[in-house]
Amino acid sequence: MRRRATVLSRGLYAVTIVLCAAALASGAPPMTESGRRIQFPGVFVGTGLRQLDPEHDEGDPLRYLELRSEFPLGPLAVGLDLELGLEDRNLFRFDIRNRDWDEPSDWLRWIDYIDLGRPGQNYYVSVSRLRDVRLGHGTLLDHYQSAIDFDSPRTGAQAGVELGYVSADVLTNDLVRPDVVGGRVALRPLHKGGSSLERPEFGITAQIVSDLRAPERLRFDGSGRPRLDGERNYRAAREPLTAWGLGVELPSIHLVFDLVPYVEWNRIEDFGDGWHVGADLGLTVPGTELNVLARLEWQRGERGYLPTYFHALYEVDRFRFPRLDSATTRREALAAITMADGYLVEARALLAGFELLASFEYVDTEEDNNLFTLGLKWVGSEEWSARVFYVRRGATQLPEAFSFDDASTLGVHVVWHAEPWAALDLGYERSYIMDRVRRQFDPVDVWSAALLFGSSF
Repeated sequence: MRRRATVLSRGLYAVTIVLCAAALASGAPPMTESGRRIQFPGVFVGTGLRQLDPEHDEGDPLRYLELRSEFPLGPLAVGLDLELGLEDRNLFRFDIRNRDWDEPSDWLRWIDYIDLGRPGQNYYVSVSRLRDVRLGHGTLLDHYQSAIDFDSPRTGAQAGVELGYVSADVLTNDLVRPDVVGGRVALRPLHKGGSSLERPEFGITAQIVSDLRAPERLRFDGSGRPRLDGERNYRAAREPLTAWGLGVELPSIHLVFDLVPYVEWNRIEDFGDGWHVGADLGLTVPGTELNVLARLEWQRGERGYLPTYFHALYEVDRFRFPRLDSATTRREALAAITMADGYLVEARALLAGFELLASFEYVDTEEDNNLFTLGLKWVGSEEWSARVFYVRRGATQLPEAFSFDDASTLGVHVVWHAEPWAALDLGYERSYIMDRVRRQFDPVDVWSAALLFGSSF
């Protein structure tokens, strides 16, 4: 069974590549509405400063050069963002930071996005660093991020199609060297015509997500410390880990709000299985343009099962579960889980270019399985854009959710186009970096500021 699941997962990666390439080359069929809004079309070049916290700033650049451009290309929205980090050698000499270009995936880091449509439309393709990605109802993969390792930002892809009787979504976290790949298919045998995106109908779903190189056991040196390879990653015995599931979506129930119940059963291959029973809710506040989306879910996990196994911090959590100073793997921890009951509450509000997200998932095992997520996106201005994404692990009460510590990640990014030819880019990021001395992933605080000049069109 493991071999068949692995072959299927590798097939999903191939389908993702072929579907993305074909759609981007052909322009794809008509969409229900336009895709990503290109907010600042033009070409800009500039320089900036980046400061890592003192514990991790040895050999890291304080300066970088940046070339940024956003433009339409036929039916596509294209955003390019090339940053060259510079290491100080002396007053007049700077070298390009080698650690930014020492992995195969690094050679696509200049792609900010290449989009055709967006999730929720009849057809979409997106090549970008995955941020806050969900597959289906999120019972296997939710709020996933592919670029929380500071030294390994990974460019992945998503694609999907909605054909009425059937819809499908596929994704990969890395186009060059994939680890996480996934796909989902929904069949609607009672489809009555029109778009099932606007009016959900009875559906039967199947999904699969695999980590093709999931660490199974870390390798240690003579002093008992984990070994690292030339790319500063853990040396580990690796085997594919596959999770798959089946589900049922009930027809939309229209009350004061729209209610879409669902039931899903998932299994983590060679470990355990679990149930998810929930409902998606949607409401447009009368007399306003405010849309509120919510999700309520009850979770029941048997031995060897964790809900939402591929979560927001998975890229580093698979090596350091369950605590920040741990050197075990997430896969090893599955064998110790006897039961994992929990619930999830989530709300998302959209109004005039603003998008606000709040989510809390509680799992009754170790505290570190609980995840609080908060997000804010604003693209409603011709001059300003802002994005905030915060994740806190281990919170059991609301005050703990806002305790900004080593169990937290935060990204803040603000762009101000003061003039058509000038822009200021400010950012703060709490991500993770491999500490070569302690040989573990440590939180790292990165401050950045860049001044860009160019031409809008």
